[in-house]
Amino acid sequence: PSLGSWRVARATMLSIAWPCLLASVAADLRLDGGASGWDEQAWRVQVDGVMGGRSTGALRFRDGALVFTGTINLVGGGFSSVRRTMTPRDLSAYAGVLVEMETQQFVANQAPLGIHLQLHDSSSSWSFAAAFAVPVSQTTAETASVFLPLAAFDRGSRSGWSCTACSLDVTTINGADVYVLFQEGFFQVRLRSITAVQQSQVPAMPTVKISSTNVVKAHVTATINSGASLYDKGYRELCIAIYASTLKTLVASQGASEAVKGVACAGLRAEQSTRAAGLSTTKQERAWQLRHTLDALLADLGAGNSRQAWLPTVQAAAKGLEACQAAIQGPVGSAPPVSITQNSSVTALPSFLGPFSGMGISGYNDLGQFKVSNAAECASRCLALPRCRSFDHGARGELKGECWLSTANRASAGSAYTSWPKYDYYERQGTSLMQQPSQQSGDTSQAMTSASSSQTMMLACMVCAMLQGMER
Repeated sequence: PSLGSWRVARATMLSIAWPCLLASVAADLRLDGGASGWDEQAWRVQVDGVMGGRSTGALRFRDGALVFTGTINLVGGGFSSVRRTMTPRDLSAYAGVLVEMETQQFVANQAPLGIHLQLHDSSSSWSFAAAFAVPVSQTTAETASVFLPLAAFDRGSRSGWSCTACSLDVTTINGADVYVLFQEGFFQVRLRSITAVQQSQVPAMPTVKISSTNVVKAHVTATINSGASLYDKGYRELCIAIYASTLKTLVASQGASEAVKGVACAGLRAEQSTRAAGLSTTKQERAWQLRHTLDALLADLGAGNSRQAWLPTVQAAAKGLEACQAAIQGPVGSAPPVSITQNSSVTALPSFLGPFSGMGISGYNDLGQFKVSNAAECASRCLALPRCRSFDHGARGELKGECWLSTANRASAGSAYTSWPKYDYYERQGTSLMQQPSQQSGDTSQAMTSASSSQTMMLACMVCAMLQGMER
């Protein structure tokens, strides 16, 4: 073929091969468990006996689950853990970690169990924890999941010491621990899998039946007692996780009044907004927002008198429940509606969607902030970083020239994609497709997500070989 025609063919084939290569990179990464089973020999138990404590821990594997049981004794210690090392793995292309587990049965006077999942890296001797609570359900051993963004692994510690200036090196993850901390008494954790996932997720909460207001009061009181104790010991992340889990349980429950659900939802939405804003005091503020919500629920049910003015009245909460539920539980992967006018004051850029005038992402600008002369310079900085999916460009007023780079896009950021009147938002083309969950159903979706990356690479190599032959 002529020089021009083979170049056209070469470009066409690359356009076919490149998405395949992206798909191979985008596959979720098993850290342990799941269909392949657990790496049983890699795990071991460590309890607070190393500190003179009296807590216990035992580990076994049964029916595809990692079963971690024990007793927390607060005399001299207060923790029990299981841990493993692994070959270093690069998680920089992933949104976070999805933990699949078996639920615990709902008991009115018992708080959810808080857990630390802790990751290690090869770059330092520090470890970094993110907190979650085991979801509760009407019957025991239902399956549920929690999603932990990589940014949530920010509690640096080592042998009881903490490090606020340290951060997890996500490119060299070489270990994982599961901790139960300072929640006195017997515990049981049954994990099904731990997976690094490409897409941020909002897993559904199991449904429990609430038979009376006394059940709500008992569960809220038990949650406050557990969370407050952990907060006072410095474990604000666990406090937040336990508080939020109970509020989510109430919102998803059957039998609780619309007023109870509405107030619970309003508190969750406020905490979500504070988290998205990325404030330096966010953990303290988030914990107190959730605590004030729990206090308000007790006050509304005649069991307390503490109620913050920022929370809606019971009437307004009930009326706004549906809209609030949509805001906190909306489908992940669908971008919020955008209402903008693209005019001469904003600049379209190659390789980017947008600009979306007056919009931006809050709390996910994790690749740095720069001063630039124009939007094109900010775009160049984003294109130089493989992980960069979007940027916010200060286009007006005193913020003009600011450039904030982010690993998130509209699909992964959810409600954090919001109005910022003095910024323009740009989204890197192609990343939204990588972020979108499959719209296929049933077996088709599963087959697509389980495609072998080696087969994809083989296809790409075949295309490259064809192209080399054409070039000769």
